[in-house]
Parts: sequence; structure tokens; C-alpha cells
Amino acid sequence: NHVHFYLAADLQATGKQQLDEDEFINDEAMKEAEEILALPNRPSVLMFPDDYTAIGCRPLFEKLGVRIPEDLSITGYDGIPLSQETRPCLTTEKQDAQAIGAKAAAKLVDLIENKDSQIVEQIVVEGTLLKGETVKRISTE
Repeated sequence: NHVHFYLAADLQATGKQQLDEDEFINDEAMKEAEEILALPNRPSVLMFPDDYTAIGCRPLFEKLGVRIPEDLSITGYDGIPLSQETRPCLTTEKQDAQAIGAKAAAKLVDLIENKDSQIVEQIVVEGTLLKGETVKRISTE
């Protein structure tokens, strides 16, 4: 059983904590998710780039009779509070926005103060996995 990953189209987060269906359902992501789910050998998981898109595609899954996580696992990426209030609770990676901002600001100050120093570097900010109820354990046997 192969696990396939699909990154749905990105949504702009509005900072709202309430799901307004018209705002958070990305038509392009919905269309692409529907095409992926129509494949003869569809993936076992859809990995969305943000929590709003993962949550916004749930009506599509219901329309297609796809049960989460029994038929399809889904994950988000953000860790917004809403992700933990939906049912089933979304499995997602919570970003440390404060640490990201602090590192970005420090890098910007460094670039301003040291104009000749333009070394490309990779900066990693660890996130936290929020184990929800939208990922099914797949047997390795």
C-alpha cells in the first residue's frame, strides 16, 4: 500500500477563528482534490499546505462519501485553533509563528548591519505535531 502525498492549492489565512464556508473553501483546491479522489488508485492521504484548506475540503469528502480517516487520511499545516475544534480533530503541524518572526527579524537586522554579508543559509524553526483524528494508521505487514 503506497502512501501518496498531495499538496492542495494554498489559501490566504485571514486570522478568523470561525469557519465561513464561502471564505475558506478554495475552489481550485476543491477541484484538484476531487480530481485526485477520482483516480482509479487514489492516494491514502492528502497533505494540505494549511489548515483552512484541509477543513474547507471536508464538504467535498462528505459529498463523495469519503470517510475521514477510514477511507482517506488528511493533514493540515498551521496549527490554527479551529483545527482542534473540528470533528474529527485535524492532524496538523503547528508552526511557531513567534520564533519564525524573531528569526526573520534578526536576519533582517543582520543583513542591514552587514551589507556585504549575503550568505545564503537555511533557517529551521521546529514545529509541533498536533495529533488529531484525521490520520489512519497503516499496517506495515
